[in-house]
Formats: sequence, C-alpha cells, structure tokens
Amino acid sequence: MLSELLADTRRRTHDSAHALGGPSTLTPAELRLLPLLSTYFMSQDIADRLGVSRHTVKTQAVSIHGKLGASSRGEAVDRAIGLGLLEPFPGLRLSASVQDR
Repeated sequence: MLSELLADTRRRTHDSAHALGGPSTLTPAELRLLPLLSTYFMSQDIADRLGVSRHTVKTQAVSIHGKLGASSRGEAVDRAIGLGLLEPFPGLRLSASVQDR
C-alpha cells in the first residue's frame, strides 16, 4: 500500500511540475527587465541600464514572451498589464469621459 501511495505521489508531482508555466514562472531577472520592455529603449540601452549584455536582454525578453504567450514586445507588455505585473502608462489610460463617448 505504501508503495502505491509513493508511486501516486511521484506521478502527481511529476505531472504538476510539467503543468507549471506562464507568468508565475518569471524569474527575478525577467521581472526586473519587464518594466523596461514597456519603454522605447533599444536592447542595448536596456542592457546598459541593467549592467548586462544585449544578448542577455534579448534572451530574457524571448523567455518573457514565451511565458506570457506573446509574439512581440508590445503584446508581452499588454499581457503583463492585463495580469497586473505592470502598471499601464498613465498617459495611455482613457479618462472616464472619453470612455463614455
């Protein structure tokens, strides 16, 4: 009986580990990069600000895109805003009077 419980626990652990993904798996480095993706900075500018290589920025950005299910930088930012990982730029928010038109 104990061996059956152990086998079941191993199977469930294995299955749940493969099911993990999405924004909850963003690394601290990716979360540090995420707000800079919402700017017009080029990869090299972001790299200089973070003190990493341009290649590191691109690799982390691609990883963010994959984890958020985005195919572009803009789409990744939009998804991050939708998930509450980023605040929308205040100038892009529509005022209540504009939304009601």
